[in-house]
Amino acid sequence: MRSIKFKRTFFKTKISKKGKVALFALSIILIIGLAYLVLQNKPTSQSSKKDLALIENIPQPLEKFEDFGLVIEKINQSAPIIPDIDILDQNVYLKAIEKGVALSKDSKNPKEFGNLFIFGHSDYLYTAPGDYKEVFKELDQLKKGDQFKIYFEKVPYTYEVFDSKVVDSKDFSVLDPTPKIEDDKTVTIMTCHPPGTTTNRWVVFAKQI
Repeated sequence: MRSIKFKRTFFKTKISKKGKVALFALSIILIIGLAYLVLQNKPTSQSSKKDLALIENIPQPLEKFEDFGLVIEKINQSAPIIPDIDILDQNVYLKAIEKGVALSKDSKNPKEFGNLFIFGHSDYLYTAPGDYKEVFKELDQLKKGDQFKIYFEKVPYTYEVFDSKVVDSKDFSVLDPTPKIEDDKTVTIMTCHPPGTTTNRWVVFAKQI
């Protein structure tokens, strides 16, 4: 009889208020611990974003258009050079600079003595076709002593800037395709300035070294 009474008393015993609080706290600790373990073993989106950012910040090599192309490391730009373009025919040159930068039809090539006259966009209508609408947007960053390359028939030719300046859009003197010193190999690069306007032109002069 005593044993039966003891069992009934045991099962009827209620957990105290303090006991309930302790059990609740213990369950919370267990849940937090499990969640921590799961998160530790699962790659977070933040770490993925950091890894992606690191990859994006690695400088990528510029494309070399080795048949005929321009590579300016300082402003992180390269483009194919489209030769034999009439600089006075707007329909012709606008079509050409959709595909790269244009070389005036009276220009020389890097193997010859004389001047290469190259021109391209600094900023153009975003709705217009072409991948080179901002190729010369930072051309005014080139200063005396800066160097860049022109590839021609898979051979790189290095040029060093000796002058750069802004000129009025009506100043056609910079269009002269031949330099004053005939035994030099030079290049003149021109673009609209400031970017997004046609008021002036920025012109860079460089000599093959």
